[in-house]
Amino acid sequence: MTVQIKVQPHTIFFMLGYQQCGMTTFAQALNERLNDQMLSATGIDCTSAFVSQESALRYLAPDVDKYSYRYYELCESSLQLALSEITALTEYSVNKEFIVADVNIIPNGIGSFEKLADFVKASGYNAHFIVFDHDDHPKTDGAFLEQKAFKKKTLSHLPASILNNATFINGLPAGDWNSELKIEIEGLDLYSRCMLVLQGDERVAIIGDTHEHVDALNRMCVELREQDSGTILVLVGDYLDKGNQTIEMVKFIERFVEEGGILVHGNHEYSNYKRILAHQAGEEVLPNEHLTASPVLLGNKELADSIKDIYENHSVPFLKILGDQCSTVYVTHAPCKEKYIGKIHHKAMQKQRNVAGDRGKDYRFSYEAVFKEAAPWKPTHVFGHVSHGSKQIEYKNKVFLDTGAVYGYHLTSVVMDGKGNRSIHQFATEPLVKKMLPDNLHEPI
Repeated sequence: MTVQIKVQPHTIFFMLGYQQCGMTTFAQALNERLNDQMLSATGIDCTSAFVSQESALRYLAPDVDKYSYRYYELCESSLQLALSEITALTEYSVNKEFIVADVNIIPNGIGSFEKLADFVKASGYNAHFIVFDHDDHPKTDGAFLEQKAFKKKTLSHLPASILNNATFINGLPAGDWNSELKIEIEGLDLYSRCMLVLQGDERVAIIGDTHEHVDALNRMCVELREQDSGTILVLVGDYLDKGNQTIEMVKFIERFVEEGGILVHGNHEYSNYKRILAHQAGEEVLPNEHLTASPVLLGNKELADSIKDIYENHSVPFLKILGDQCSTVYVTHAPCKEKYIGKIHHKAMQKQRNVAGDRGKDYRFSYEAVFKEAAPWKPTHVFGHVSHGSKQIEYKNKVFLDTGAVYGYHLTSVVMDGKGNRSIHQFATEPLVKKMLPDNLHEPI
């Protein structure tokens, strides 16, 4: 028999079954296959972790009999121990792409499905359930009775939230799972493009929001390349709108990506991209005073097609920068909670490119969690979106890179290499739009 599974990165797999149904053997094979496929696609090893409730239970009571009352008495404690391990693996500093959880959430009603849903939601991960529903008879009477109870009491009451995200195992393979298990990792090409591994002295420079300030962006690129011609250049997003130099900026961005530059999705690019799609589909597109590039793009099919291609094929929702001797760095356009950083599911991508809030009030309340989660020992998080007028841009592990270039404040880049060296490159700009910026948006409330 063949088992086909379709998932995205950052998924937790939960097993639903009974004693001697083959859960552990399957879970171990699944974990190994996920690691192999991710290594082949990204070049990064150990992206999937295996968590065993049985190991947790043996830690609590090494000699307990699987079919004794004591075993079931310890189920809740061992489950909580296993879930705490999963929690650690989903933390921002670890952020495992996959977790295969060989845990039993059924006995005694512990770890109810509602609690499990809350647990997964809090982690920012997806959940996928492997449900064992086959008629192979277990080898012991106790396991056989558990199989009957599972089929009668559990399978018939599975909520839609599980049924809609489940793979059913209806039989066991004649041999092992190596030839029977087929996994499709959705978005793997996009996720692979979000990885940047620095080698030794190799440098990367992350440049803040420019909003069509072509002269400032060109100057920044020239100066960074004069320092080191091999510098990898990254734009944190929002290169469109406000500056009224749309044509010039699109042409610049075309050259930028041709030369190996990396673009992170900004909310302004996303909004213009969606308007291009709607316009080309024959839908009405209403004017929006904040999207000044839109009329230019919608009135010029060549430019519109170029932006569509750049957004779909040459931009990423985030960038994860790794190196043997440097701390991990995540680049997103907008500040966001840690549980969304570095993920490509729909909600995570939305949170990484935009912050919803009332900018007429103290805008810091909209991303207050960023300050609460900040800590100097965590991976560095670089973002733009929040334009401020201060030359100070760092708070613990957070780097606020939008220093108001289009408003005549500064254009800023943070430069780092694979050995952990980091510096700031910044200069004042000529204003293209007049606006007074607050100087405290990088400071906690």
